[in-house]
Order: sequence, then C-alpha cells, then structure tokens
Amino acid sequence: MNSRSLRVLAICLLGSSCVNLSYNSYSVQQPIPDDAFAQLLPGKSEFGDCLRILGGPLRVQEYQIHGIAAAWGWSDADSFGFFLSYNFARFAPAASFRWDAAGTDIPGAVLFFDESLILERVRRGYLSTILPVKPPVATVEQVES
Repeated sequence: MNSRSLRVLAICLLGSSCVNLSYNSYSVQQPIPDDAFAQLLPGKSEFGDCLRILGGPLRVQEYQIHGIAAAWGWSDADSFGFFLSYNFARFAPAASFRWDAAGTDIPGAVLFFDESLILERVRRGYLSTILPVKPPVATVEQVES
C-alpha cells in the first residue's frame, strides 16, 4: 500500500470513529489517623463508639449472618481515561473500547462486628483485598438459629 492509500484509509477511519480522552480528579473522605484506630479495642468497642471515632463508613454489609462489616476508605487521586469507538457500517453495531485508570482500589480499613455489634477485629489495607467480596447469603434456618 502506498502512502496516499494509507492517508485515505486513515481519513476514512477517523471520519467514522469517536475518540475521547479524559482526566479526572477525585477525593473520597480523609485518611484516618493511626491514633484513632488505637482507640478501637476488639472485644470491647461497640459500633457506636467506632462511628463516633471514625465517622460514617463508606460501606456496610452483612458479616457471618448476624454481624456486620463496615468499611472506611479514603483517596485523593487523579486518573486518565481513553475511549474509542468505530462504526463499521451504517446498520451494523459499533465496536468500542474503554480504559480508565481510576480504580476502586482505595486504602482504608474494615471493622468486623459480631451480632451484638461489638468489634471483633480491624483490618487495614486496600479495600479490594480486605473487604469481603460478596456477603454470604443467610438461609432461613441460619437466621432463625
């Protein structure tokens, strides 16, 4: 293929496609100081104490049927994204590709509480690795026991 053919092909491709570049900046909560976590005592601290010390969590979910797992997270980050689509024919579906560097993997802590809402343990790290992915589904027999 000669250079003129390549230029015509490039113009045709660009004329029927969409390219979108993005830059995003986002902030979620504020980091929680280490001394705040030092005040939390597994086996003694209640859920209300943790709320008073840490503020509201980002997420709360079921933990071991009767307990809860509450997640606190924070981030101050920038991200870049890229989107490309191309329509091959007038009535055919378009192909597209999207990439975004903004992750849901933010630093934080997950606090696990028993059925009496007493703190069992604290895990710190990235929420994607320390937060249970999917809470277990309780059966009727488990809830009634």
